[in-house]
Amino acid sequence: MPSTLPIIGIPCATYARPHPYPLAHGNNETYIRAVEVAGGVPLLIPLVQHEATLLAAFQAVDGLLFAGGVDLDPAYYSEEPHPALGSVNREQDRVEMQLLAWAKQFHKPVFAICRGFQLLNVAYGGTLYQDLPSQYQPNLNHDESFTRQQRDLPAHGLRLANDSKLAELLGTTPFAVNTMHHQGVKDLGNELQAVGWSDDGLIEAVEDPQRPWVVGVQCHPEEMVRGEDLRWQAIFKAFVEAAKACRNEAIQA
Repeated sequence: MPSTLPIIGIPCATYARPHPYPLAHGNNETYIRAVEVAGGVPLLIPLVQHEATLLAAFQAVDGLLFAGGVDLDPAYYSEEPHPALGSVNREQDRVEMQLLAWAKQFHKPVFAICRGFQLLNVAYGGTLYQDLPSQYQPNLNHDESFTRQQRDLPAHGLRLANDSKLAELLGTTPFAVNTMHHQGVKDLGNELQAVGWSDDGLIEAVEDPQRPWVVGVQCHPEEMVRGEDLRWQAIFKAFVEAAKACRNEAIQA
């Protein structure tokens, strides 16, 4: 009997293991649990090599969650690597860029988090600060939740546009969020709308008003849904519901 639950694809990162183990594909458990609690079926998408294989995986899912991770290759926005650029994963870049292009073309729901948020901006034609401390010179430590080893630590404020989808779902603005990144949005991508800003003015939330559900956030809500602040659960539930609606439309077509 076919399941009626929406399937949320989560592209994998890769992890080197000691010899003689091969490269492992996976992602943080917190993304998986956040999707599952919201009523979706999390499905990890490995970094497959053939486009036909990747397309089959894309067609099997009803929405895509782009997770945090390593830096994006600056070649995607026509820049040379900055000395402070972190590690990159070009295979992950390739897979995620293709999945995002298909999601945009076929209007599948997208929830983009941290690295995913930056990937979303670049895929829409935007650029990034490759290293905030040296290029943006922020008034905040945008990696504070990580450096203090508390991934759900609310470290700075997030101000949302009152007419945004995020403000409607979260029910409040401004409020505190966790922060674990050294890169950020510089030039905003075409068709994206900035809807959230950190206390020092950095764009930290975007939406695509042209599509039913394309939302990106710089913070890590998958870490915050486990704590006492349950507001972010509403975002995951709305995302999963959007994927369910997409699934139902495909079945009826």
